[in-house]
Amino acid sequence: MDFSGKSVLVTGGSRGIGRAVAKAFADRGARVGVSFHSDEVAAGETIGDLPGGPHFVIQTDVADPASVERMISTAVEKLGGLDIVVNNAGIWIEHELENVTYEEWLEAWRRTIDTNLIGPANVCYWAARHMIDHGGGKMVNVSSRGAFRGEPEGPAYGASKAGLNAMSQSLARRLAPHGSQVMRRT
Repeated sequence: MDFSGKSVLVTGGSRGIGRAVAKAFADRGARVGVSFHSDEVAAGETIGDLPGGPHFVIQTDVADPASVERMISTAVEKLGGLDIVVNNAGIWIEHELENVTYEEWLEAWRRTIDTNLIGPANVCYWAARHMIDHGGGKMVNVSSRGAFRGEPEGPAYGASKAGLNAMSQSLARRLAPHGSQVMRRT
């Protein structure tokens, strides 16, 4: 596939799956923005490994709406638009019911849902608003098999990814008339 002239934003793009996704798009001609939460060195290495350009990196907390709004507006400015968003940022917190206090249990749920579900909702909102006004685009929400099988060591993770799947289906139906596609990938 040729993505020449396309602008792509990858959240959680500093390592792992996000890094591979950013590289795959750049290898196929896209201009790529990579967001990272805390590992600026890894994000810089990711950008340094991408062919073509221009590319950029931005620190973002996807659970913070203002941070996400800034990320999307920066991506539009630096990439000359926004054609594709890959919602990849996510966390895993082990919290086996019988091995944590109630406070630890609640904190694991709050942090996981905020990052893995509310975060992508924030990104989808701001990206969709741009895409609606500019003829459409594509959003890919990275899910997990944990959404279907459950995660006994991290139940909030499985629940967050199941919620992400439902959100993706809902937004796909809402945004289709606006020329945008929303999909999930496990």
